[in-house]
Amino acid sequence: MKILVNKCPDTGELFEDDKVYKNHRRKILREQRKHEKFNLAQAEFNKWLEIEKEKLHHINDVAPWFISNQRAIMDAVNSRYVTGWNCRGWDKFVPEDVFTELVITGIYEPKHSNSHNCPRNGVSNWCGNRDDLPKSYPGFKVRIYGKLVRPPQHNYRYPYSDALNIVGILTGSGGGGNDNFNYVGSIFLDDWPGLKEQIRILEEDQIVSRLKGKF
Repeated sequence: MKILVNKCPDTGELFEDDKVYKNHRRKILREQRKHEKFNLAQAEFNKWLEIEKEKLHHINDVAPWFISNQRAIMDAVNSRYVTGWNCRGWDKFVPEDVFTELVITGIYEPKHSNSHNCPRNGVSNWCGNRDDLPKSYPGFKVRIYGKLVRPPQHNYRYPYSDALNIVGILTGSGGGGNDNFNYVGSIFLDDWPGLKEQIRILEEDQIVSRLKGKF
């Protein structure tokens, strides 16, 4: 007796029951559409972000830019949650969320540590333990302070660190409670090419000062 079975082209699973197989395929196709939508949204956001960052030429420009574009950034965070328990909304921004304040102050370091964070296309090196990896990248050591206000009925996880990290304001030690947050973090020049203009001017000023004998 020959038994015919259905084989899923994506998972390789075998199904003798046609109904079970069809339900399985519908589930697989739904997940594929979710991921396709996510990949498209991510690509569009990354392209927009790349263009926007070229417009920012000083560390002091970053926080006002973030506040002005917060809804687009929140939507980008929300688009990441396409599968798993967090797609229920616990880690998402809600329409009423508003960043009412963001302050970023930074000190430029030509060799900023990549122990905890690294540029998007870089690598981290915990405590600089690996000699075969970079031990630093040019960047800013930053202090980040801000407030996110949301309605009381949505008083669960505040995803402010997700919004900061997705644009390359990388949070380190710190955290927050309710509607305020405070972090020490990193902004790497490789992630914010427009900020290289600030460093170029700074270095030119230092050269002029040395030539004048000021230091």
